[in-house]
Amino acid sequence: MIKVTCLDDSKLLVNVEKIQSLKEAPDTVITFTNKASMMVKESVEELSRKIIEYRRSVRIKPLINPKISYGFSIPIN
Repeated sequence: MIKVTCLDDSKLLVNVEKIQSLKEAPDTVITFTNKASMMVKESVEELSRKIIEYRRSVRIKPLINPKISYGFSIPIN
């Protein structure tokens, strides 16, 4: 989860896994996988940074099983 600031200055925790897209127009709009959306004060760049930091903190594992050969190689860190 990441903390975002609503337009009324209230804070909200958002589930990163449910975010489908981010758009600046001019306020930032978060669209979720269920098609609901909300406007927040953070920029797309700031939200992107928060999402990357969150994913690193929980160490999201790759979706591809490295033990199975798919005909191509993916570096696993």
